[in-house]
Amino acid sequence: MKRSKFNVYRYCKGPRGWHYYKVPTSANGKLKPSLCIFEGREFEAGGKFYIPVRGQWVLVGDTAAEAQAARTKLLAKQNYEKATGEVLETPTREPNGIPLEEAAEKYFSNLVAQGKDPKTIRAYRVAVDGFVSQYKKQFVQQIDKQDVLDFMGWLRQQPLHERKHSNPERTYANKLGHLAIFLKAVGKPRLLAKNEYPQYEDKEVKAHSDRELAVLYSRANPVQRFLLDFALGTGFRDGEISHAEYQDLRDDNVIEVKRKPHLNWHPKKHHRREVKIPQALAEEIRMKGNSGLIFPNEEGRPDGHLLRKLQRLAKGGGFHTELHRLRKTWATRLALAGMPLHVLQKRLGHKSLVTTQRYLADVDLSKGEVDKYVEAATFVPKEPQTVREALVM
Repeated sequence: MKRSKFNVYRYCKGPRGWHYYKVPTSANGKLKPSLCIFEGREFEAGGKFYIPVRGQWVLVGDTAAEAQAARTKLLAKQNYEKATGEVLETPTREPNGIPLEEAAEKYFSNLVAQGKDPKTIRAYRVAVDGFVSQYKKQFVQQIDKQDVLDFMGWLRQQPLHERKHSNPERTYANKLGHLAIFLKAVGKPRLLAKNEYPQYEDKEVKAHSDRELAVLYSRANPVQRFLLDFALGTGFRDGEISHAEYQDLRDDNVIEVKRKPHLNWHPKKHHRREVKIPQALAEEIRMKGNSGLIFPNEEGRPDGHLLRKLQRLAKGGGFHTELHRLRKTWATRLALAGMPLHVLQKRLGHKSLVTTQRYLADVDLSKGEVDKYVEAATFVPKEPQTVREALVM
């Protein structure tokens, strides 16, 4: 049997991210308590000490002295076993388990490997990294309900970004939901009952009135006007607009929402769909180009600041705008024009008809033909239109 040297490691964040890094020793054989080593170079590090024993990481102390003593015992144990043939129990300070930091990094590397949306991963990281930073134990196996409740209390003490239209309770609920998904993935599901999560009311999204649309158009330059035309003519979500390409538009005035591997992007829940758009918008798109992104930023990548460009148009108008509200406006105008609910469901990209019913609960629906609805729902601002005239409409 090959003898082990029982080298001491620290689990900490270093050049390779969260990883087990070997602790160097001085000339007299003692551990250097505040250092780790990576590719021959030493760096400052903190964290608990571990020794690999038979393929398992064994926690051996919080200090270098404790780790040194544990290593001495392991070496003595190995010598005894070799001399007598008797196998002794491996000494440990705590039950073996998976360190939480290691589990978190593995979880996120798996999400990347699965092709999850980068925005989704960033949102999950906010919650999980916060929990990891506040967790007072060592291993995933030790997590219990009280740890999650303590994290909830910590979250409520953290300052929130001041946003006029934010919903703090929903923010808390989202973070706890993201943490619950992580805990389920690492074998700790359902630590809280459903009624123990933060409760909140969904923000009601209302469609823009004709007056509000007229104000937006009266203030828009040609670029912003095209963005308004596109949002109100497609009902696309934020990411769907920023990742739309000229080649997505077909000859029959249908624009496709589909995966974009070359942009590392996919639609919500990977749902591919087709949306019929007005003839005027289709012609406008064709006039602008035939390849590449429809709304690129200065670097030629998807523009992530489209919302900001539109919100400037509503400033001082007595109302708020956002791309989601323009999507609701598109759906509402189609519904009022008579498009059946099941047709709208497909164009909105909703998996369930119930979702569409809730989305359009304030709209009285009737029947008709798709092309007629698309054209009838198109908002056409009067020309010429001044800001003063728009505000008194």
